[in-house]
Amino acid sequence: MIAKLQQAAEAFRVGAEASGSVALIEMLDALEHATTHPVAQSNMPDLGEHLAGVLSAQSRGDWTGAADILEYKVLPLLDSSAAQRSQ
Repeated sequence: MIAKLQQAAEAFRVGAEASGSVALIEMLDALEHATTHPVAQSNMPDLGEHLAGVLSAQSRGDWTGAADILEYKVLPLLDSSAAQRSQ
């Protein structure tokens, strides 16, 4: 899931919006399965807000903005959830 997020952010950053969108959809599919864990659910309000920001940036054609939100807002939440689940 994290690899797909990074792939999407990198693709958006270089203007490859089609491949970025595909990676984003794959990341969201993986995220759907991961959010059943209680730790992930505690981050859901923030995660939902940031993902809405990604979709908003994407609809405006702001690929750098979408990449920034993925890398600097969503990724830290997913990293912290993954670390807490492994403990």
